[in-house]
Amino acid sequence: EQIKILDPACGSGAFPMGILHKLVELHEALGTVKSSYELKKDIVSQNIYGVDIMPMAIEIARLRAWLSLVLEEDYKPTDPKHNFGVKPLPNLDFKFVCANSLIDLGLDAFIQESKGTLHEGFTQKLVTQLKGLESVRKQFFTPALASTEKEKLKTEYFEQRDKVVADIEADSDPVLKQIANKIAKWNPFDDSISSNFFSPNWMFGIDKGFDIVIGNPPYIGEKGNEGIFQYVATTSLGKRTYTRWMDYFYFFFHSGIDYLKDNGCLIFISTNYYFT
Repeated sequence: EQIKILDPACGSGAFPMGILHKLVELHEALGTVKSSYELKKDIVSQNIYGVDIMPMAIEIARLRAWLSLVLEEDYKPTDPKHNFGVKPLPNLDFKFVCANSLIDLGLDAFIQESKGTLHEGFTQKLVTQLKGLESVRKQFFTPALASTEKEKLKTEYFEQRDKVVADIEADSDPVLKQIANKIAKWNPFDDSISSNFFSPNWMFGIDKGFDIVIGNPPYIGEKGNEGIFQYVATTSLGKRTYTRWMDYFYFFFHSGIDYLKDNGCLIFISTNYYFT
C-alpha cells in the first residue's frame, strides 16, 4: 500500500497502467477486501506517478487511468431521471505531470545539504510549507469535487506557493532565487506547456525517493540533435554525466538512480549499450 513507483518518461501511460494491473493482482492474492473501483482508485492515488515532456502524452495517460476506473463501474440505474449511476472520477493533475524529468529543480538537494548549516532553520520552515501543499494535492485528487471546491483548492495551492516563493526570494542565496523563479512559473493545472524542471518533492510530495523507477526512455543519438543534449549538459545532471556522442537515454539512467530510495529498483527497457 505504500510503494512509490515513478515512470519518468511515461508517454501515454503504458507502464503506469501495467503497474496498476500488477498491483491489483498482488492485492487480490493477499486477500485485500475492497471493490475493484476502490482498489484501483487507491493504487492510482498512493502508488503511481508519471512524468512526460509532451502535453498530449500526459492527457492520454490520465485518460487511460480514468478509463481503467470507469471499467469497474456497475452502471446500475440509481435515479429514474438518469440512465446510470456512475462513480465520480479522481483529478489526476498531481499524479501525471507534464515536465522535463531530466532537469532537477535543486530543491531536494538544497534541503538535504542545509542540515547543520545556517540555512537549517529556514529549511525546516520550508519542509512545513511543503507538507501544506501535500494536503492540497490529496484533497484535489478526491473524486466528486464540485467546481467551486476545485477552484477553492487551486486558489489555496497558489497562495501557499506564493508564500514559499516569497520566503525563498527573501534569502540571498542565488541558487534559491533560481529555484523560486522556476516554482513561480509552474502551473500544475495548465499542461499546454511543459515545465522546464522536475521535482518529486514539489510536484508529488515525495521527499525520500521512489521504491521503483520504471520505463522506456527515449533513444536519441546526439548527431543532429545537439541542441537538446547541450540543454541538459548545462544542468547539474549534465555536468556530472554528459560525454560527447552519448545517447540521450544515458541521462535517464543517471537521473533514475538519483530519484530512487536506497536499495530501490531501476527497471528500464534498454539497448545492450547499458552493459558497456
